[in-house]
Amino acid sequence: MVKVIDGAKPWVFVYLTDEDFGEAIDHALSNDHTYLRIDFAGLSADSADRLCSDARIHLLKYVHVVSAGKGIDCLKNFKGLQQISFAVPVEHFDFSCFPLLQQVGGVWTNGWCGLEKCQELSRFRVSKFKGKFADIPNLANLERIDLIQTTILSLSGLEQAAKLKVLEISHAGKLHSIQAIASVAATLERLVFDKCKNIEDVGVLRELGNVTELSLVDCGHISSVDFLEGMSRLHLFVALGTKIVSGDLTPVLNNKTIRYVAVDNARDYRPKATAVEEAIRTRGIAS
Repeated sequence: MVKVIDGAKPWVFVYLTDEDFGEAIDHALSNDHTYLRIDFAGLSADSADRLCSDARIHLLKYVHVVSAGKGIDCLKNFKGLQQISFAVPVEHFDFSCFPLLQQVGGVWTNGWCGLEKCQELSRFRVSKFKGKFADIPNLANLERIDLIQTTILSLSGLEQAAKLKVLEISHAGKLHSIQAIASVAATLERLVFDKCKNIEDVGVLRELGNVTELSLVDCGHISSVDFLEGMSRLHLFVALGTKIVSGDLTPVLNNKTIRYVAVDNARDYRPKATAVEEAIRTRGIAS
């Protein structure tokens, strides 16, 4: 019996092991939303060789790599891959052999290459990305970008991301300028900043007329939420662990499209956060 564990719904992971080699591949091929979980360091040399020569591997769509080791080079034969993720850094990996790749995730290394040739790539979800935002490969095609523990200083280069719908950035302590966010106002729908404590220019958010969800979580101090008055399609606004220096929450009430709000119940906020949340909740029920 193959081992299967749940991931984020609806995804599951099936373990590739020496004992359940063939069954694991069969399970991954015959079930939707199923990642083949490969521990290359834990596979025997025989299993690694079998994987390289298995005639079915070009049919696999989803792979999650939890360790590097003998046999990892055989991934170049997985021509049908649509999604691949790495739980550990994998140096010198060439993605150009995956013409159908739609999503890549994992721990970034400077040895990653060839992503610019993956013309179907639409989601880039990585941790520890270093360098400039403009260095993200294939920006022009990406619809979603998730950066975790990144050292970027600004969003300069975002102008290239003409298809971007979702941007989530967390643990980015050096990020100070988000001015370039205005360049994707026509397409951006969801925006999350989490533990980005040094952003200096939140006022530019007023340019995001198509964003429906905005979260500012543990983002230090922001001068005000006046930018909400320009966000004409916003349905959800979260500002938890983020100090609104002006203390004025009336822009939340003045935005007539908001249906859910969560802000800290700070003593100096006016109107009180609880009153604002209740007013928005009542508005949502009425609509």
